[in-house]
Amino acid sequence: MESLAFIEAIRQMSLELEREDVIYIHVTLLPFIYGSNELKSKPTQHSVKELQSFGIKPDILVCRSEQEMSAEMKSKIALFCNVKKECVIQNLTADNLYAVPLMLEKEGLATAVCKHLKLDNIEPNNKPWKDMIENIRKIGDESVKIAIVGKYVRLEDSYLSVAESLRHGGYANNINVEIKYIDSETVTEENASEILGDIDGIVVPGGFGNRGIKRKNKYNKICKRK
Repeated sequence: MESLAFIEAIRQMSLELEREDVIYIHVTLLPFIYGSNELKSKPTQHSVKELQSFGIKPDILVCRSEQEMSAEMKSKIALFCNVKKECVIQNLTADNLYAVPLMLEKEGLATAVCKHLKLDNIEPNNKPWKDMIENIRKIGDESVKIAIVGKYVRLEDSYLSVAESLRHGGYANNINVEIKYIDSETVTEENASEILGDIDGIVVPGGFGNRGIKRKNKYNKICKRK
């Protein structure tokens, strides 16, 4: 229910603008059933049908998958979801999050987008990005362990930007960064040594409200003494 207002706004955009100035890209899941050793397209078909019931027709489908999509599967999805075959884009699970843009480029996403929007399909210079991915893949086994101490650690995505910043610092220094999330409300002077025993560095991100603040302050004092 909360998303319906956004879906309606998205629907109206194609009416208020020229159709060639609007593109709908739907990211969907192709589950792999190991028992039958096959990808299932039904969830994608149902989600497209649901979008169409709201007045939105996807122009491109980006299909998340653990396994390679066959040409037959792409043709099937294109037929039953009413999109062109070249607009069915495979998005395999990557070994690194930052390899995904290169993968989508190889699969032809940018070409499909430019064709729909009638834009010049200029070949991008992805060499710096490719070099970064190669450097990440060449990082050895050496690692450091960094603790993120906060009160929202039960939902790790709350500190996603902090965690990614730490990992980027590791990439720049050719070292892996292991992140340990610590609930600030559980830290005491008695258990701090045990919690910090294998930690190389600490980050205490910001938060809202008073909950957990006393523990954070106490934690900072403990860390300063150490």
